Amino acid sequence: MRRPGTATTFWVVVVLVVVGGWFGGQTLTRLSGPEFTEAEQVGNTLVESCERRGPVTLTGGIGYWYACEARIRSRDVTIDTPGFFTADETGRTITYGWSKGSRGRAILSRPGWGHYGVLDAIGGILIVVSMIPVLFLLYGLWAVLRDRAKRLFSRR
Repeated sequence: MRRPGTATTFWVVVVLVVVGGWFGGQTLTRLSGPEFTEAEQVGNTLVESCERRGPVTLTGGIGYWYACEARIRSRDVTIDTPGFFTADETGRTITYGWSKGSRGRAILSRPGWGHYGVLDAIGGILIVVSMIPVLFLLYGLWAVLRDRAKRLFSRR
């Protein structure tokens, strides 16, 4: 005999694993940046303005960070890398490193930043583990829809 509330407790735990794993993983990977010494190009940028983001975002994880407008080589760009600049740096010239990432995406780094492989690994594992229940749910939904479609079309 099942105890009352067992199904509810199960779904609450599933939701907590998915949400906690996703946001925890995003937060940990945000705290690790690329090595400045490996930058292909080094330059200076003027931080023009910053907008505070957070406390919870899908791509930034948990916590507050700044998305800043900066001038790089006479082009106005928004550097949306969480934590790359702070509001205190508005109006100051900051040294940055630029490398080409996957699919031509720019990877930015700063002096004093380090790459923490352990944080990236733990964050990646948390993200993957949080997606396992989602995959099971999608498989279950697919199986139900497949069975319903078979019943619908077998009646004819």
